[in-house]
Amino acid sequence: MSEQLLRQHRTYLCQTAVARPLGDAIDLELPLEFTAFCVLHQPCYLRYSEARLGSTPAAKQAVAAALGDLAMSWSSALASLSPARAAWSLLTDRVDNAPVAPSADATAALYRILPAFQADLVVLHHQLRVPLTLVSRTVGRPHGDVAGLLSLAERNMPLSTS
Repeated sequence: MSEQLLRQHRTYLCQTAVARPLGDAIDLELPLEFTAFCVLHQPCYLRYSEARLGSTPAAKQAVAAALGDLAMSWSSALASLSPARAAWSLLTDRVDNAPVAPSADATAALYRILPAFQADLVVLHHQLRVPLTLVSRTVGRPHGDVAGLLSLAERNMPLSTS
């Protein structure tokens, strides 16, 4: 990962964390590990949030807020069993509380049929076509657990009549 890419991401996080800048922006020094984590996970977080919310601006806002939450609790996340699991929890909390566009109705229907985490896995793996290994890394759960939960979700989903 290039130093320039990390600097750009740090600037993006600082700019999106404040809704209304008060004068000139200030450069914050974020831990390099945090910045690398964000660069690695942000694309998948954004795709997931767009699928759930049906709106790119709302998705960007939810992801920026979740990464801001993660920045505030980064040392706790590092001390946890899985920083990715902690970050996923922050992201889903933000997405769950964001307004949903009507275009996301089909995705929202999954959450009425399945437990939320299983629905998350279905959205990531089946709807967004994220490889299972990357799904596991993104949500911070062991590969076998993710595969098992996906199998269970597939058995519990009604068959499509199309």
